[in-house]
Amino acid sequence: MKSLLLIFLIAVTVQARALSIYYAAGQPPTENIPAESPLCYKFQVANIEEQLNKLKIKYPNLYDAQTIKNDDGSRSLLAKRKSESGEEFNYFYSESPQVCNAYQQTRLNDQTQNNITLSLDQRKMILEKAGIFLKNFENEKEYLDIAKSLDIRKVDLNSDTVPEYIIVINHHSYSGIIGRSFFVISQKENTYNVLLDNYVDGGKDDILVDQDSSNNWKNIIAARNAGPQYSHRYTYSYDGSKYIESKCTKVDDDTKKIIGDNCAFEEPTSSTATSIPTGSTSAQPKPGIHPCDLETQGMMNVLKNRQDGISMEEYLLLNKPKKPEITPQDRYRISSEENQRSIEKAKRMTEAWKQGSEAARDMEARLAAEDRLYVSPVMTELAMREQKYQMQLKMQEIAAVIYQSKDPQQTIVRIREKCLTDAGLDKATPIHPEIAAQINKDQNPLIGPIPARSP
Repeated sequence: MKSLLLIFLIAVTVQARALSIYYAAGQPPTENIPAESPLCYKFQVANIEEQLNKLKIKYPNLYDAQTIKNDDGSRSLLAKRKSESGEEFNYFYSESPQVCNAYQQTRLNDQTQNNITLSLDQRKMILEKAGIFLKNFENEKEYLDIAKSLDIRKVDLNSDTVPEYIIVINHHSYSGIIGRSFFVISQKENTYNVLLDNYVDGGKDDILVDQDSSNNWKNIIAARNAGPQYSHRYTYSYDGSKYIESKCTKVDDDTKKIIGDNCAFEEPTSSTATSIPTGSTSAQPKPGIHPCDLETQGMMNVLKNRQDGISMEEYLLLNKPKKPEITPQDRYRISSEENQRSIEKAKRMTEAWKQGSEAARDMEARLAAEDRLYVSPVMTELAMREQKYQMQLKMQEIAAVIYQSKDPQQTIVRIREKCLTDAGLDKATPIHPEIAAQINKDQNPLIGPIPARSP
């Protein structure tokens, strides 16, 4: 009888640990979609309090956290946090699949309403107010194509119940190396006024309405890519008649932290060829740090998240890598680099011709040889960016293996040994001391210290 009671209690405990919870993320899931709540992610926790503790551990700056009781008796968790750059994130979890799905549907509907539908005549009127007139085009079709391409968001920037419009022109005539044109336009009765005329890299998703205000009008933030790992966030404030740039911050794309307040773009400083051997290891962060060391550091971070109670689904979602793109600044740097090299080669050929045709032929052959050996610093940087993205994709696969392993520490050892063996190194090669120090500083004491090789 006691054995049956014990089995019953164990079964009840296991069932309690297997509570399903639903998460309304920024975008609905595209795979492993739960049939009962297709707009939300589904994972397992003991209870909603456990999920709140996980959030508090991962985000110490969490605020406005509250648990509410739904009409069906289930509970939902709401919380907020702000990144160091000021971007606000909302979290919504629910024990009820129906409640989560309804919440997500409402949120997505609100987003859809932002991209409103206007008649072609209204769009043409907005273009004219933005200084874009039919008379400036050779044919009406291109003008109408521009009008149809407008992405239009309706927002109330000054809380007077009369909407303003944030408009992005998604047409090649107004998209170029510096990005896409966008406008902020106010409407009063039948009159439209342009409050801001600027540009943005991607589109409407790169334009944010800030919670902070100036002269009772909410600030506008436009994000632009500015380098391989960071972007610029320009804040525009209302000065009483229009929006003007008031601040610019440099933000790390990975951590979302502010890393500077100087947004001046630095042009390439060297106009001469940089000889980087084809097999260069310059993509490594520091001499002696092998990619297997970085992979091990990533695996230990996965293990720490697992021990902290972060679910596999949540970890993979929060650490999903973003595919790198060639930004307008990249294109400018490539073009500038090519122009500088062309100018330099022209000067050298001119000097050679002064010495005669034979010297000119020798110089032409020499320049051709240099071209074959030349490795562009900008292209090398782009290759490093792609290499980092591929490592992040691989780490996603490794993270799933570690989460599903019954003995994750042994799994990490096996993966590291394979990495070292594939690289032609001894599988017992110790980790670089700098990486070992970082791991030992960040890890849970239960993991134990990581041995490091001698510098």
